[in-house]
Amino acid sequence: MKKYLLNSKRSNSRSDFVINKNILPKSKRSQSAIISSVLLILLVVVATMLIFAFVIPFVKERLSAGDCLDVTGKIEISSGYTCYNGTAMQVQIHILEIRNLIEGFSIELGGASTNNYKINSSTSLSDVSMCNGSSILRMPSADNTESTYVIKGAKPNIIRVYPILKGGKVCDASDIITEISDCFGDEQTCP
Repeated sequence: MKKYLLNSKRSNSRSDFVINKNILPKSKRSQSAIISSVLLILLVVVATMLIFAFVIPFVKERLSAGDCLDVTGKIEISSGYTCYNGTAMQVQIHILEIRNLIEGFSIELGGASTNNYKINSSTSLSDVSMCNGSSILRMPSADNTESTYVIKGAKPNIIRVYPILKGGKVCDASDIITEISDCFGDEQTCP
């Protein structure tokens, strides 16, 4: 029994028994510290990989929304040539230096009911025509040009225009008009 005593004193401590009995020798205790350090490092690496597996796709998705920043405010409704003629809206759209970034735009007429008209190259819609009477709708042909569209229906309370990027993504409203005037005199016919 003296073999289990520490410093010739009687001890009831379990750790004194384990140390003196050599159940866990010093070399094994130091190995367990190394193993726990390696496991902690492995845990951090796995947690980092899981975070990046979710964060990278999320950031890529958000950065692709940056394309809309390039076209924001670059499609305008020309308020001087946009008016209601009694039976239809005449809406003139001015495209700035973004013609090569977009495949079209959408005109939204809002009021008691909201109607949305998607305009791109060679579109044909039943209630919309070009100012010259053509039923084939064409976008402005180059940067810094306008086109006027005649849209049949009631006078709206608000007009919005939304850019449509190449690939079909629709961006937030680029321009909004809330005061729609009536067409007078020469405005009765398209400019």
